[in-house]
Amino acid sequence: MPALLRRDFLPLLPTAAALSAQRPASAAGRPNIILIVTDDQGIGDLGCYGDPHARTPHIDRLAASGVRFTQWCSNAPICSASRAAILTGKYPDRTGVKGALPSRPAFDVEGL
Repeated sequence: MPALLRRDFLPLLPTAAALSAQRPASAAGRPNIILIVTDDQGIGDLGCYGDPHARTPHIDRLAASGVRFTQWCSNAPICSASRAAILTGKYPDRTGVKGALPSRPAFDVEGL
């Protein structure tokens, strides 16, 4: 390290040490985040978003005391790729999920 940079760096060491010794935020100061993901549901299909016929009192209460997102866009047209992207933090193209995942039958119908 050149002398000029070392001379500039050394006075900053006590400040950096003091800042790194601070305690992390307490658990009480952290927000609770609940992400509810549903399939085949539009924005108007819940009471908190204006559907007069849907009775969703628990979700409505959560929405009233929290944050509602009204400008949500999905990068994938199907739920499997969207869910994989949300759970991994990757773009849908990078998750390896290219289409709808096949459903499994509840029991082997060919053996009947």
